[in-house]
Amino acid sequence: MAKSKEALKITLAVAVVLAFLSCAYLALKLFEEDKEDEASAQKRARAEKELSPFPEELTTGFVRRGEQWRASGPTTDQELIKLAQSEEIHELLLKMPEIGARGLASLKDEPITYLHIENGRLDGACLAEISKIASLRRLYINDIRLMDDEQFKQLTGPPELYDLSFRTSLITGKSLPHLCKTFPKLRSLGLDKNLALCKNPEDLAVLQDLHDLKSLFLGDCGITDDCISRIAPLHITELAIPNSRITENALKTLSGMKSIKALSIQSCQSLPLEAIEKFRRQRPEVVVIDAERSRL
Repeated sequence: MAKSKEALKITLAVAVVLAFLSCAYLALKLFEEDKEDEASAQKRARAEKELSPFPEELTTGFVRRGEQWRASGPTTDQELIKLAQSEEIHELLLKMPEIGARGLASLKDEPITYLHIENGRLDGACLAEISKIASLRRLYINDIRLMDDEQFKQLTGPPELYDLSFRTSLITGKSLPHLCKTFPKLRSLGLDKNLALCKNPEDLAVLQDLHDLKSLFLGDCGITDDCISRIAPLHITELAIPNSRITENALKTLSGMKSIKALSIQSCQSLPLEAIEKFRRQRPEVVVIDAERSRL
C-alpha cells in the first residue's frame, strides 16, 4: 500500500515537471514568433519607406500625378509648408483646404506655374500671398463663396498670368477694372457663377482692355442681350455663356463677331431653337454647343 502511494507521488511529480516544461517551451516559441513578427514588420516598414516618394514626416496629405501635387484631403498650413520644404512644386491642386496666408507664403519661392484651389476659406491676406508667386501663369480659385470686391483687390499679381478662373464668389463688375489692370496678358478668363457680376452690363466693357484675350467663360452670371453688346468688340475665339438670359437679339450681335470659333449656349431658356439654327446657317464655321439636348 505504501509503495503504491509513493509511486503515485512520483507520477504526479513527473506530470507536473512535464507540464511545466511544456509551458516553458510554448512560451519560448511564442516569444520567438513575436520577435520574428517584429523583425518582419520592421523590414516591411524599411521597404515601404524606401519606396515612398514622400519624406518621412510627410507620409499623408499629398499625392503626385506627373508634375502635379494633389492634396488627398483637407490640407493644413503645416502640411503645405512641409511639402514646400521637401519638394519642388510646379503644379498644385488643393480641394477644400484649411490653409491660410502662412501656408500660401511657403509657395513664394517655388517654381510653381499652376495653382488650383477649390472650396477653400481664402481671404484677402491669402490672395496677397498668392500674388507674390512670380512664376505663376495659371491660377484657378473656385468656389470661394465669401470672397467680395474688397478682398479681391488684394490679388495684385503676378502680371505674367495668362489663365485665370475665379468662379463662384461675391465679386461684382466693380472688380473688373482691377482685374484687367492687374493681369493685362490674360488669354483665358473664367468668371462663371459670379451671380452679381453682370448687374450693370456696362461694367463688362472694360474687358476690351484685355487685348490678348481669346477665351471667355461667363456661365450662370445672368448674361443678357445688353451684356453681349458690351463684349461684342472683343476679339475672342471662344465664348461660353450657358444658363444665360439672352434672346435671339444676342445671337444677331454674336453673328457679327467674326473672331468667334466656339460658342456655348446650353440651357438658355429664352433663346428660340429657330434662332440657333439661323445662327448656324449664318456662321457654319462656328462650333455651337446649344440648348437642344438640355431641353429633352
